[in-house]
Amino acid sequence: MFRSARWRREKNKIKTVFKLQFHATQLPQLYACPLAISVVPGDVGKPTVRLEKGILGEESCRWDYPVYETVKYIRDAKTGKINERIYHFVVSAGSSKNSLVGEVSIDFADYAEATIPSTVSLPLKNSKSDGVLHVSIQRLQEDVEQNEVVEAEDINIKSQSRTLNTQLNNSNRDEGTNSHSSEDLPLIIASHNAELNDNDRTSSGFITMSSSESGPGLNAPQELGLRNNMLKDPTSFLSSRTLTSASHLPKANASAASYVEHQQPQWELCADSAHGISNDDSKNSFQGTFARERSQQASAIEMEKIKSELIMMARQQDVSEMEIQTLRKQIVKESKRGQDLSREILGLKGERDTLKLECEKLKAFQKCMEEAKSKTKSPFKRGDPFLEEVRQELNYEKDLNSNLWLQLQKTKESNAELILAVKDLNEMLEQKSRETFYLSNKVRSYEKAISRSKTDDDEEQKALEELVKEHKDSKEMYLLEQKIMYLCSEIEIYRREKDELEIQMEQLELDYEILKQENHEMSYKLEQSQLQEQLKIQYECSPSFPNINELEAQVESLENDLKKQSKGHSDSLTTIKQLETHIMSLEKELDQQAQEFDVDLEAVTSARVEQEQRAIQAEEALRKIKLKNANTAEKLQEEFRRLSVKMASTFDANEKVAMKALAEASELHMQKGQLEEMLQKANEELQSVKDDYESKLHVLSKQMLMEFEDKSRQLEQQKKHDEECGGNFSHEIQGLKAELEMLSIENNGLSEQADQKENMSLELELNEDINESLAIRGQNA
Repeated sequence: MFRSARWRREKNKIKTVFKLQFHATQLPQLYACPLAISVVPGDVGKPTVRLEKGILGEESCRWDYPVYETVKYIRDAKTGKINERIYHFVVSAGSSKNSLVGEVSIDFADYAEATIPSTVSLPLKNSKSDGVLHVSIQRLQEDVEQNEVVEAEDINIKSQSRTLNTQLNNSNRDEGTNSHSSEDLPLIIASHNAELNDNDRTSSGFITMSSSESGPGLNAPQELGLRNNMLKDPTSFLSSRTLTSASHLPKANASAASYVEHQQPQWELCADSAHGISNDDSKNSFQGTFARERSQQASAIEMEKIKSELIMMARQQDVSEMEIQTLRKQIVKESKRGQDLSREILGLKGERDTLKLECEKLKAFQKCMEEAKSKTKSPFKRGDPFLEEVRQELNYEKDLNSNLWLQLQKTKESNAELILAVKDLNEMLEQKSRETFYLSNKVRSYEKAISRSKTDDDEEQKALEELVKEHKDSKEMYLLEQKIMYLCSEIEIYRREKDELEIQMEQLELDYEILKQENHEMSYKLEQSQLQEQLKIQYECSPSFPNINELEAQVESLENDLKKQSKGHSDSLTTIKQLETHIMSLEKELDQQAQEFDVDLEAVTSARVEQEQRAIQAEEALRKIKLKNANTAEKLQEEFRRLSVKMASTFDANEKVAMKALAEASELHMQKGQLEEMLQKANEELQSVKDDYESKLHVLSKQMLMEFEDKSRQLEQQKKHDEECGGNFSHEIQGLKAELEMLSIENNGLSEQADQKENMSLELELNEDINESLAIRGQNA
């Protein structure tokens, strides 16, 4: 019941991720500082995302970076409609209350099932101007969500760098300086360290994606990014934690200094743009260098992410293999348990059938006794004490039958419970088989990915893999302990039921022995009473022979009833013996199961001891790894400094190469234009030649047809005079054939000329393609 209710609740909830981009137009040219936009859910009332530093234009403002917002809907179970989910987008020129530009509200329930990205243009409310906010809304698919979240992490990094630049510009404005002197560097480093510490303690306000719900237990995208970083590259995460701690302040300062050296062109660009000193040409050059540096940083980050993903894939493969092995073991154990339960169910079904037969026999016996009562009521009215005894016996047997009926009902209920338990076990086995199939597919995909990429496993990775395996083993051992406790409780319940059944069987045996003794006494009393009555009847009622015959018949019927009762009691004894044997077999099985559980408990305790030892070893390995990570962090900082110097030199060389490539590209462009003109002329000439050739062919074909028709007519007319002047006609025919051959030769020559012109056009086209490819290569260079 609880599972179904929880499943319904989860089914009614829908979680989707939206990609939002903003652009404001028709704004007054009164705002000197860049505008900011914040996303506020209607039910929360607090901003979850804040985009700062929009790019101002002529009466417009654009935010380049998108926002990824996770929205949770609730679907009405009765109507199937999605409830309202309103979000407010507030545009402001600063952090004060008076800096509000306007706000817009959108109901995301209208876009819950959208497949195509859409744009919405809404006028700004509570604003002094007629501004319009354009919002592009795109619902991300399930298979694209992970890639978008990774991109969002890159955006977070870029936004942090932008905030650092803004703080540097503000510090320069306060001091009234126009360049970054050596005295300003300690302040910059201190502010950067403060930002790092604040980011470690709490979530910063410069993040461009968040969750729509606030409160503990909700995964904000910043937390997702941190978790992904922990999973992807644990060494970098540990090094970052050591850098931000108070004990490693010099390392943090060194990292900040390297960051300042690497980002110095960006700071200079921001400072120049803030003071408005640089010219248009310098702005363009600085923007180009900034874009190139950003592209290089993005490519390096992507390479690091790919490496970390490959490492994670290898680790997940090992973990999934361990999980598959444990699941296989659990499936084997549960299949054995299912077989044992099926055997017990078959035995209980047999017991149920035997008890049903006993009930039917007892019912038949009750009917016979009732018939005997009805027969013996009329003749034995005088023998009241004997009838009372028989009635008491019958009542006692009725009570026994009712008790047996209650026991049958109990056994039926227990059988039903066992059947339900078997069904649950079968469902669990099916679920685990599905999980194993899914995990096997995952393992195959991981193997394919790993076969494509060649990765080297270090000692640190092995230690971390051992930690993950030990963590998984501890979880599995905890689950096994819970299962063992549950099974022990079930064994105790079954033992109690067995004890109750034994007590009931003993009571039944005692009742049966008492009934046996009473039956013997009753038979003896009946025989004596029959003899006494026969003697009395012989002495008192000698003439009444028909009454005597009737009484004898009744006595015979009573004897037959007694024989039937004795047979029924013997049958009940046999069933009792069968039940006793079955109970003995059940006791043996329970003892065997108890022994098996004892063995399992011993194995669990030994495994727990091994796990504790492994945990101690893992802690020592972690300490060593932390020390190694600290050393590697220092080495990496030095390498970053060297790389920054190399990047500067390579950047200058690349600029020179780019200028040369641009000059070559311009020359190639001119050559391309000339070749295009030549091609156009050649194509025009080809078209004119083709037209002339086609017209000549048409005229020649008509002439040939006319001449052929005339000559065929002449031949028909002159067939009559062939005998007389055959020699003259043969000469004329030969001349005509020669003319036909000459005409065919001319046609062949014209066709060859046309083929040559077509080949020329093809060569010109090939030259064009070659020139275009050369131009593209020059631009790339």
